Amino acid sequence: MFVTQGLRRIAYSPAMEARPAGMSTLGTRWALTPHGEWRSKGFLRLREEYVELSPQRFLDWTVDGEPIRDWFASAEGERHEITWMVEGFSGEAAAAASLRALLVDSRSSPRSDVRFGDGRVGLLYCPGCYDLACGALSAEVRVTDDTVEWRDITYQDAIADELWAEMPRRSVTFERRAYEATVRELLATWG
Repeated sequence: MFVTQGLRRIAYSPAMEARPAGMSTLGTRWALTPHGEWRSKGFLRLREEYVELSPQRFLDWTVDGEPIRDWFASAEGERHEITWMVEGFSGEAAAAASLRALLVDSRSSPRSDVRFGDGRVGLLYCPGCYDLACGALSAEVRVTDDTVEWRDITYQDAIADELWAEMPRRSVTFERRAYEATVRELLATWG
């Protein structure tokens, strides 16, 4: 069953009825992103060429049914960043770490491959290297008794360790119980 929200049709979920006003619903959906790699070529292997590979299939974060990477697509509509939840890689330690970093009880064990030095958590990563130095879509995760907020969602990189000033910022708030249930369900698969 679908419901109409503005001009969008989104999948109906009973959890939507229990959602307090102003709260968003966290979800995921399968998505594809272009994928390739640099390969050495020539007699001495001094030249490199980029080789297109099959697109990567991954679970993309959605908020109220809309992929968050669509919020930050380039003027050409390009959006390549992905989560660590890539098809064929279940049980990947970094996938589990990226999910645990979104929970309140994860603050005590920061991982440098999913959390920036300022405490912000990576949401979407470079599909080529997954390295925070390359840049990632990140958020400050704030938790109260009843809510979880992804504050100032935008790009940053671990080299400058600061938010990209030229990019817009967005914030969303989730009902904590439903949010944690979604993340823990993903952890059961990817952890």
